[in-house]
Amino acid sequence: MARFTTRIELHRHKPGDYDRLHTEMEAEGFTRTLDAKSNTLHLPTAEYNYVGTIEDQHVILEMARRAASAVRPSFEILVTKSAGRAWYNLQPA
Repeated sequence: MARFTTRIELHRHKPGDYDRLHTEMEAEGFTRTLDAKSNTLHLPTAEYNYVGTIEDQHVILEMARRAASAVRPSFEILVTKSAGRAWYNLQPA
């Protein structure tokens, strides 16, 4: 199963835009949490997790692009395929 972390920054965002982005990303199959052994953790703001059968980061990028473009016309996206993760101080979900 492939795992990706995706970060989106909306340019010139307005109040409520990130809430809309969260909804759009969820519709594309992303979550704002990650599962860590016995608990679930919140990711930092505007970071998303994808765990599934899609292996190609370009497909994940396109999914995130569709979600972001439904909210704002200008944005930045970074998709990283995980070969392992480490974190500090993420809050329980």
